[in-house]
Amino acid sequence: RREGPPAAAANSVLVVEAAEPSLTFWSPFYTRTQAAVDVAYASDGQVDWIAEAVVRLNNQGEQIPVVRVRAEYRFDGRACGFISRPGYAHYLAGEVARTVNQALADTLASQGKP
Repeated sequence: RREGPPAAAANSVLVVEAAEPSLTFWSPFYTRTQAAVDVAYASDGQVDWIAEAVVRLNNQGEQIPVVRVRAEYRFDGRACGFISRPGYAHYLAGEVARTVNQALADTLASQGKP
């Protein structure tokens, strides 16, 4: 049985930014997309570390661990079929959200495990 990720702290924050302009071609019958997103998560709500090359944390005697994760995800896809432009944009946003959600859940669930 797999354990779920720990519950998010009240002040945790997730930042998702487009890392570079995406290449998107859309027609009603064919689509092509290349996109990248930069994702950062901080359980303590601090985001000033995101631009740092090396992150240093001081626990200062607190018993609550601080989790900070940063990653870049690339998407490259093609599709054939009939789809509207707003429908395709909604689909892409959903794919990014699912990928980020699953990767973050896996990362958080693995924290503290050998």
